[in-house]
Amino acid sequence: MYCSRCNTKGKLGDVYCSECGSKLIRKKLDFKISKKLRNLLIIFLATFIVLFSTYKVIEYINSPKFIASNYFKDVINNDSNKLYDYIDEYESTFVTSKLLQEKMKLYEEVTSYKIINVIEEGSKTLVTFEYVINDVTYEAYVLLKEESKYFIFKSYSVMSGNLVKDVSFVIPKNSTITVDGIDISNLKVKSTDENYDTYKIPYMVNGTYTVVTTTNGIKTTEETDVSDNLKYYVNEVKLSDELSSTLEKESIDKLNLIYSSIVSKNDFSSISTSFNVDTKDLEKTYKAVKRNIISEDYIINSFTITSLDAVAATYIENGKLAVTYDADYLIKYSYLNGTETVSKEIDSHSYITISYDYINQSYTLYNLENYIGLRG
Repeated sequence: MYCSRCNTKGKLGDVYCSECGSKLIRKKLDFKISKKLRNLLIIFLATFIVLFSTYKVIEYINSPKFIASNYFKDVINNDSNKLYDYIDEYESTFVTSKLLQEKMKLYEEVTSYKIINVIEEGSKTLVTFEYVINDVTYEAYVLLKEESKYFIFKSYSVMSGNLVKDVSFVIPKNSTITVDGIDISNLKVKSTDENYDTYKIPYMVNGTYTVVTTTNGIKTTEETDVSDNLKYYVNEVKLSDELSSTLEKESIDKLNLIYSSIVSKNDFSSISTSFNVDTKDLEKTYKAVKRNIISEDYIINSFTITSLDAVAATYIENGKLAVTYDADYLIKYSYLNGTETVSKEIDSHSYITISYDYINQSYTLYNLENYIGLRG
């Protein structure tokens, strides 16, 4: 900085010239921005604002909140076409837009809804909604999974509601099975062991399905709600009147053969040829029944099964059938009271379970799962 009067160089911080005493005047820098530069700055700022706003918009429409809100809106509007967009990547025999429309649970009119909580844990996000129907408030949940990133944005897929995964149908070996009329017996996703075939469906539309299985001539129909990792087993079997009558008649004859042989104190070998099955298990049961009803304290004169009424049936192994009966029976026995012989009768009923094997297109008595006895 120089004095404007005598041109003497001043020192930093001087206010007056050290030679002539004149007040030193600091020159202002006159910095002018050209019109071209100003326009460039305006364009840059405008572009930055547009890009930043676009980024925020794209970030929001890819956020769990936005995706969950749209999904929930489509759910309450029962819009199967839009909902299918969330799951169409899993399209298969049991994931179709038609199935989704058929299986969707219809909501009553929702008057309002809002997000009340968002919880992120690892790659998953749980969004909780609160919605109102007829002035009653409920909660619903939408689960999302982070799939990938494109550019700098995250991508999410909806995991809740419409899809269930890894549904297994376990049925006796060599049975046939249809699910909603679709034969899955020939599916490649099948595993088998000694007694059962397992069909695994990777993905299904959530809902209720009609499952029909046919095992050794017996058809069973059940309505089944599928869920993640469900293992469906053929539960109670409904016997036709014809089959039930046939089994009851055959079983009365075979049971009375067994009990009359035991009353006569015969070995099992005396009746073994009357059973066209492997009798190894039945022989063990025969001996157990014999120990149960033979006693030195009384004499069994007769043991007769008078009627059988099937109350339940189920499959056990490799197509074998177990049927539980309400059995009416009559036992006549006697015992010594001093020197006098006293005769008595037991006319009663009890539940017994008989297993049948399927041989030559028909069921035949294989073993007694439990039986009528006289001692505990």
